Amino acid sequence: MKPISIWAANAQTELKSLAPVAEISKSLQLNAYLSSDTLWLVKERPDGNRIAFRTAFSPSRKLEIKKIHHDEGETTVSLACSTIVFQVTIQHEAGNEFFHYTVMATPKAPLFIPYWPRDIINFDDKGKIKQQGTIHTQQRGTRSGILFFNDGTSGSVFYFQNLTAINGYCETAKCSAGGAVGGEWPEIGFALPATTAPLEKGKSYCFSDGFVSLSDQLPASPAEIAILYLDQLAETYIKIPRPERFYHDWLDTVEKGLEDLTYHKGCWTFAGGHSYLNAYVADYKTPPEVMVQLAVLLPMLDYLDWKGESKHQLVTELRTGLEAFYQKDMGTIVRWLPSAEKNLDHSEEQKKPRVMDAWYLHHPLMNLARLSTRGDENAKKMLLDSIDYAVKVAHKFNYQWPVFYQMDTLDIIKAETAEGAGGEKDVPGTFADLMLRMWKITGDKKFFEEAKKSAAKLKGLSFEVFYQANNTAFSAGAMLR
Repeated sequence: MKPISIWAANAQTELKSLAPVAEISKSLQLNAYLSSDTLWLVKERPDGNRIAFRTAFSPSRKLEIKKIHHDEGETTVSLACSTIVFQVTIQHEAGNEFFHYTVMATPKAPLFIPYWPRDIINFDDKGKIKQQGTIHTQQRGTRSGILFFNDGTSGSVFYFQNLTAINGYCETAKCSAGGAVGGEWPEIGFALPATTAPLEKGKSYCFSDGFVSLSDQLPASPAEIAILYLDQLAETYIKIPRPERFYHDWLDTVEKGLEDLTYHKGCWTFAGGHSYLNAYVADYKTPPEVMVQLAVLLPMLDYLDWKGESKHQLVTELRTGLEAFYQKDMGTIVRWLPSAEKNLDHSEEQKKPRVMDAWYLHHPLMNLARLSTRGDENAKKMLLDSIDYAVKVAHKFNYQWPVFYQMDTLDIIKAETAEGAGGEKDVPGTFADLMLRMWKITGDKKFFEEAKKSAAKLKGLSFEVFYQANNTAFSAGAMLR
């Protein structure tokens, strides 16, 4: 049996014998229960299993209901403990396996909150905490507060915590909502971030804004999991509050940005007889990077096409210096401008001569391929001269790339993103994209075979495929082709 916290143990003990204090939705089989420290929303499944969602919580264990108000599709529960006044609002729709709850809290005194338990626990039909369950994905860093899971028998749950709603709390408490949604089975969900500054007396804060989409499906394959995830994400997205739309003069923004990019001295550095864009404004110490030049050049060409123009000073500058990134002794383009590599300060693992971040090789080669299809012969030559090296690297690492490697020796500098997490897992997709582009350019089927071998490494990764969003998107595009 997995160990549980005292808060989960208390919930298990008390919820077994409690009667509901309010029926929230008969069709949903959703009821409210008041334990000594929590107002729980409990969803009963057809098989008798239950999921409990913690709303108002009192660390002092003296939580009392003051008022319950029912309206069509909405229930409001007013509660209080010795330190906080709560208002919990639950919204639901008839015939829809979906509900939304908001917890507003008003401190009675200036308060620090050093800890808050997570808000979801699954129970079996005997009232015991379920020991087994699967978390398909959860919040990563400061990204959206998503949790997608199933208990192995009753169905799946898509949980979305609207972190925008708790901005006021985070600003006052001087804390981050990063990693707030997740946990380890069986105690999962959202945990209110700990304060580092006190909440104000008499000021109302949103402590939780949860959206719950339920399904009786138990997807098994990565494809089934992804389909259900996207369906429930879409259902939830249309229900969350969104800012009002207003007109942006994007064309004016583009022209102003282009003016600054072209003429602001902080954007440029001079090395090896050419001008290059800096990766960061006024960073004159770090050598120019090939990916930066191409990542700006391609959108610029698309923009000129859209405008019906063919020339621009920025395009000319970027094209002129590209060939200097080719390293003849290795037969490939490199990340850092060779003539300026001596300026690397070794402050990071990749800030050393001839060290490559795995996806930083594929991205510029993909852009050289795009230039080639536009008729750029210089780009095509650089691409064809570099592609054998890229294939050699793929073979060396068996289509599973580390994070950093030494380009001239192919020694691994950093194997994993974190201990036990593997390398850059979506890079096989960028390599597949590159190989498909090569097949189109050359007509040589060996590149198609390379794409297939690399794509096979993506199988079964499911949500773990994500290393960097653009790589994952390129991977999806390659798989569609």
